[in-house]
Amino acid sequence: MNGEQMESARAYKRFLELARRADRAYAGQFTRFLDPAGRETALRAAEEECVPVRFWGGYPDAERVMACFGEDMVEEWPVSWLKLGFNPRYGTPGHRDLLGALMGLGVVREHLGDIVLDDSCAYLCCTGEIAPFIMNNLQSAGSVHLRIERLDEPPRLPPPVGKMIRTTVASPRLDAMLAAGFDLSREQARQMVVQGKTRVNYRLQLKPDISLGEGDLVSVRGLGRFKLMENNGTTRKGRASMTLFRYGGR
Repeated sequence: MNGEQMESARAYKRFLELARRADRAYAGQFTRFLDPAGRETALRAAEEECVPVRFWGGYPDAERVMACFGEDMVEEWPVSWLKLGFNPRYGTPGHRDLLGALMGLGVVREHLGDIVLDDSCAYLCCTGEIAPFIMNNLQSAGSVHLRIERLDEPPRLPPPVGKMIRTTVASPRLDAMLAAGFDLSREQARQMVVQGKTRVNYRLQLKPDISLGEGDLVSVRGLGRFKLMENNGTTRKGRASMTLFRYGGR
């Protein structure tokens, strides 16, 4: 069992315990923030214990989400929104810069939801418990000074940066989708997978022939990432019509 598999097994065990606790207490039990792979593990644990589970990451299209196990309706999730303001004349920190600054403070990734970039600020969704620490300690990202403000309500977020790609492929195999998403040959795409450069929903994937489904997030080291937005069915020529969103920009 490799490191990823061991971490997944530990997470599954934690989620089973939360599901059981929710069932005993008749009250919602929250995780911290999960990536798509963690969300899948939480779903498996909820199904195993026959306990409802809901997910929320501060806004409807969040990539990183909390899970809540249990029957109770959740009126307030334990999340906070922080506005990280900066002056673009002195630099514009990207997602990696901001995440690096937060991790440099010792903040663990599970406390942090999505970071959404705007023209002169970024919005961070985080656990309510870590928000005061970030406000008191985060001063800059690289050489760019930050002004931290806690918001009373969720912000109006800008759309993600990137472009929509409409394409057709022989089948929704991973290598075919990589070739379409990053303008590669089929062989180049296959090599990206077998060389261990490709992740699907944050999990390392070494099989070029697995099929992708709507909502799957694919990342390739050195190239970027895309999400399969829609499978639009089969064309008259028997090819699969797909809509991808390839992330780009800062």
